[in-house]
Amino acid sequence: MPILARFLIACLWLTSRSQGAPPADDHTQLAWYRTTAGEKLPIKTVEDWALRRQEIVTRLEQVMGPLPDRSKWPEARVQVLDRTQVPSGIERQKIQYITDSADRPVKAWVFLPAPIPESAKRRDTHSCAAVLCLHQTNNIGKDEPAGLGGSANLHYALELAQHGFVTLAPDYP
Repeated sequence: MPILARFLIACLWLTSRSQGAPPADDHTQLAWYRTTAGEKLPIKTVEDWALRRQEIVTRLEQVMGPLPDRSKWPEARVQVLDRTQVPSGIERQKIQYITDSADRPVKAWVFLPAPIPESAKRRDTHSCAAVLCLHQTNNIGKDEPAGLGGSANLHYALELAQHGFVTLAPDYP
């Protein structure tokens, strides 16, 4: 199960606990989906995952409100500003992309583990696991999870890349 999905489920569970409401289900068990009849079955296909994902999104939106309409998102216009090889064959890229209609750029570090399969380099595939690595509120922002300063215990974007994940460590927009 994707790490981000586990994180979102944990957030939903913690939020429901802090509001005094019992969790609707055991959110630590992500390998099942619910049929239209309410039966819990193990996820075995992409279609099964789509049903489970929709349930996760519905619960997420109950807590956070509706997700933004993707049809209104601007084109990302990603620019690679710098490329550096780091130990273990990992490529670190400093990128910039647009997040909103005000054309405000966000800078981020991207770590690409080596080797990236050819199939993952195509835009229409999802064959590499990726993790969004947000930073604490500090003076060095995205550089902390990227391993460029601060506490080694917080260099998790770099560490996850060393374990084969593509990671993105953005500055807060």
